[in-house]
Amino acid sequence: GDDSLGGLLEQQLSSAQLSEQESRVMNWHIANLEYGCGSHLKDVSLPFWDQDDVFAFGGDHTLIPKGYSQISRALAEDLDVRLSSPVTSIEWGTRG
Repeated sequence: GDDSLGGLLEQQLSSAQLSEQESRVMNWHIANLEYGCGSHLKDVSLPFWDQDDVFAFGGDHTLIPKGYSQISRALAEDLDVRLSSPVTSIEWGTRG
């Protein structure tokens, strides 16, 4: 059988008689779930799709104003970042 979350939803919805509005709402929820899982639901494991829920952050969901790129810019603020430059060696040690 199909052990994907999408397979189960498809199986259950194939016999459901949803109104046009109910169908639109269901499609929104499916799209939102795919967004949260980062994949099409046909590629998401049915038994394990929510295994990370115990590690989820509590509280309200939020968006980062001005986008997530501001986080990487802040982390790289004091780093010597060179674009379009070939890497000739990599050194690391206790000081970073």
